[in-house]
Amino acid sequence: MLDQRQAEPDQCTEPLATWGRVEHRASSQAAIRPVCCSGRGTDSHGKERVAPVRVRHNLSILTSGTAPTASRPVLEGIAADVGVLPNMAAAIAASPVLLQAFDGIRRALQGGELDPIARAVAGLAVGVAVDNRYGVAFHSTVLARLGLGEDDITAIRQGRPPSDPKLAAARDVARAIALERGNADTRAARAAGFGDSEILEIVAECTFAGLVGVVDTLAGRVELGEFLRPQAWAA
Repeated sequence: MLDQRQAEPDQCTEPLATWGRVEHRASSQAAIRPVCCSGRGTDSHGKERVAPVRVRHNLSILTSGTAPTASRPVLEGIAADVGVLPNMAAAIAASPVLLQAFDGIRRALQGGELDPIARAVAGLAVGVAVDNRYGVAFHSTVLARLGLGEDDITAIRQGRPPSDPKLAAARDVARAIALERGNADTRAARAAGFGDSEILEIVAECTFAGLVGVVDTLAGRVELGEFLRPQAWAA
């Protein structure tokens, strides 16, 4: 049975990572000196302004017994495939639409041409690039189970390429796709042996990893399940 507690939001620290967080910006373009967590500050003339506010939305970790009826068979299918129901899937199960989209991309990627290790390397690279801690833990776990060496996994988690040139090319192009919103130079990936279909599958993996990252950030970090905790990561 999954833990049904809500994911706990991060404590406010400075500087705050802003990728994927919901922000309400002041209409004035004047410089704002934010006060952490207060949502208030002063502009360059000393006048009080409303500073950007980062809003996190707690997401309940649902089960096949507490999720909406339309989500239950999807959760059961994911649990059957993975061997355990990941908290990320359980956290989005309140929306059958989002859960089905999540599962649809997941299943499509499993049936593609891209080597599973290269796909997981791409997912890990995106997780590191966008500070998606859940995705980093998940893909690190997958890569360890697929047999990628600990040194290579550690390198990617630290923002460095793995030792294998083709995996390094997958890592580099995925990172560029995520950070540059698709404006990525694919020549190195092609030179490493990736064809059009495989590069587009890397795009799909980046899209999937980006979705997980948005949810993870929106929730103020989805709680890692027991099977992911050994690969917990902090930027």
